[in-house]
Formats: sequence, structure tokens, C-alpha cells
Amino acid sequence: DSSIYKLCRTIDSSIDHQAGVEIIHKTLQESTLNSQEKFKLNSLLVKKLLQVQKFDQALKISEEQVIIKKKKKNTYYEASFYNNIGNTYFYLSNPKMANKFYEKGYILAEKYKIVDLEELFNHNLGAISLEDLNKDLVTENYFLKAIEYSKKNPHVRQDFAASHYRLLATLYWRQKKYYKAEQIYLNPISECQAVKNTYQESAAKMFYSKLLRDQNKMKQALEMSRSALELAKPFKSVDIISTAYSAHAQNLEAAKMHDSAYHYMLILQELVRNNYQEDLNKQISESAAKFKNAEVEYEKNVAIANAKRRTQLYLFGSIGFAMFTVFGFLFYNARKKAQLEKEQIKAVLLAEENERNRIARDLHDGIGQLLSAAKLNLHALENVNLVNKETVLEKAIGLVDESAKEVRSVSHNLMPNALIKSGLVSAIKNFINQLQTDKL
Repeated sequence: DSSIYKLCRTIDSSIDHQAGVEIIHKTLQESTLNSQEKFKLNSLLVKKLLQVQKFDQALKISEEQVIIKKKKKNTYYEASFYNNIGNTYFYLSNPKMANKFYEKGYILAEKYKIVDLEELFNHNLGAISLEDLNKDLVTENYFLKAIEYSKKNPHVRQDFAASHYRLLATLYWRQKKYYKAEQIYLNPISECQAVKNTYQESAAKMFYSKLLRDQNKMKQALEMSRSALELAKPFKSVDIISTAYSAHAQNLEAAKMHDSAYHYMLILQELVRNNYQEDLNKQISESAAKFKNAEVEYEKNVAIANAKRRTQLYLFGSIGFAMFTVFGFLFYNARKKAQLEKEQIKAVLLAEENERNRIARDLHDGIGQLLSAAKLNLHALENVNLVNKETVLEKAIGLVDESAKEVRSVSHNLMPNALIKSGLVSAIKNFINQLQTDKL
């Protein structure tokens, strides 16, 4: 129980995530840290970076750690950082990539019977599967297995174990098994209240409020989502706060309280806008490409090292056997070259997929939020007692104008006008001249 572990517990329980990031960066500069302490600090650093939405930094650190742990043949740490990569893509609303890295980690956890990681990956794979309406049986199986592993895990975290039940209840709610879902929701809420885990309590109450809304129990739904929002506010985590605002606004809208829903949507819109990083997609794509290259390079180096050892052994054999080895080595290189070409094609396809995801995210996080806010403004005009109708109308028009600008911005990012009119060479010259003008 070193001072580093005590420090990690203090940082982990703190709601000032940015301060935690700074402390961890400073602590990692110490030369006396052992490998376990470095792992603990880097894992916590990734967690805190995700909570302040610095996804590019979280991804970069996780990818670097995977390569380091792979070279050192440290399976537990390697699998753990595969999970961190998956978490980053999950936060970025890229379930396909998240699932890919969760599965990589789960294969290692299953192979080496690492119970706590088996629990973790079943939970995370279940969370991904939960979004697919056609995989209810698969999703249920993941959560039931996570619950089973949590009972075998000697170091189980009760708040994490409660989250398996919460997501299982969400599945039952979606299947309209309301009574079954309600009984499960109430259990983690009461357990979280008992241990004063307000983060998990807030998350459970958010989902429970949706169940109540579907049953048209609007008064209870609003009380539950309002309580969830108040519990979430002290946490400096954009993810849980924005989810809480969204859940409460949706409940208010369902209760036909349009003015209040509009108010909360404006807060949510400002929160998203302040935390949106325009160059994030580019940084994520670059980081993913570097990680892929690093993995390929590592595999290539392993293959070359193995080939050298085999060649040294074969040199002591007969000439005929040596010739056979040479041909085998050439054949191996040809296959390796074909494999590398295949990896390059995959990288191109991945880049295209990331670009599509970027466009979708631009439309959702930018234009989608603006149009939702404009809609709520227009709903507010239906209120005959509304005093400042002209102001609300002006806001709605302004939001529509901003939406049009956002559309033009997305369109320009896809295909700049200079490239269409003048071609690639002229477009590059125009871009360089613009950069020089900006510097002046």
C-alpha cells in the first residue's frame, strides 16, 4: 500500500478531474516509480482525460502503453490498455472500434483466466451490444456473465458490480419488461445511496426516469431526473452532466413543459459547444494510424528476429537444407509483403470510416444541437402567455442562421471551393498564401 496507491485513491475520488490530470503528469516524472505504480498512474490518467474529454491524449497514452506492455509480454497490462482504447472510442460514439478493442482484450483475459478483466470486458461488450436492438439475447448473456464473474472476483468493486444490474435493467426496460426492470433499478439506487456513491446513483436514476416516463408516470419521472441532475452537477465530467441535462430536458418535453425543456437544452447546447474540439477528429485519426503502424512494426520486428534465429540454425545444416531455408525465407517475405499491403488497404478503409464518423459527429454535435434548440424556441412560441416572443423568435432565427453556417462549414471541409474551381495545384498555392497572410 505505497504512497502512490494512496495518491491514486485520492485522485480517483476527487471530482476535480483536471487537477488530477496535472498531478498525475507531475508524478509520472519521478524516476523511482516501479512498473505497477506506472501502470496505476497511466490507467488513472486515461480515466481522468476521458472525464475532461481530452480524447486524443487518452488514446495516445493507451496506444503507447499497449505497445510497451506487448513488448514486455505483460498480458494483464496489455489487456487493460486495450480496454482503455475501447473506452475512448466508446466516448467518441464509435461502437465498432470500441468493440474491436474490447474483444482484443477479452481474448487475452479469457486465455489467461484473468477474472477481474473477464468481468470488465463482459460488461463493456454488453454495453456496446445494448445499442443493437437485434442482439438482446447476446446482450443479456454478457451482463449475466459479468455478474457471475463479479461474484468470483476477490477484488470486486461493488459500485461496478451494481452497474451490471443497472444495464441489465435497461435491457429489460427496452423489452417492456417494466416490473422486472424496476426491481433491478431500485436495487443499485439503494445500494449506491448506502455507500454514498453519487456518480452511479445519478446514472441509475437517469435511466429509471426514462422507464417511468414510458409508463406515463411523469411526476415521478421528473423528480427522478431532477435528482439525477443535482447529483451529477458536482462532478466535473462533461459526459455525465450532459447526459443528465438531456434526460431531464426530454422528460420536461414529454410533460409538455416546453419553456423549461428549452431552458435546459440551451444549457446543454452551451456545454457541448464549449467542450467540442474542432481538430479532435484529425488528431484521433493520426493517433490511430500511428498505433496501427506501431503494431505492424512490432509484429514485423518479431518476425524478422525469429527469421534470423532460424537462419542461424539452418546455416549448420546441409547445403540443400540451406537452399530450402533460403527459398522458405523468400516465400515468407513475399507473404509478409502481401500481408503488409493488406494492412495498408485496411488502413485506407479505416481512414474512410473515420471520415464518415467525423461527418456524422459534425452533423450530430453541431447542426443537430442547433436545430433542436431552434425547435424548442418555436415550441415556446406556442405559449400564449409568453412575454418575450420577439426575443425568442430572434433566437430561433439566429439558431437557424447558425445551422446554415454550420452546414456550409461541413460542406467546405468535405470539398473546398478552391479545389473545385482551380484544381489541386492552385488550391495548395491559395492555401499557402492564406497562411502567410494570416501570419502577417
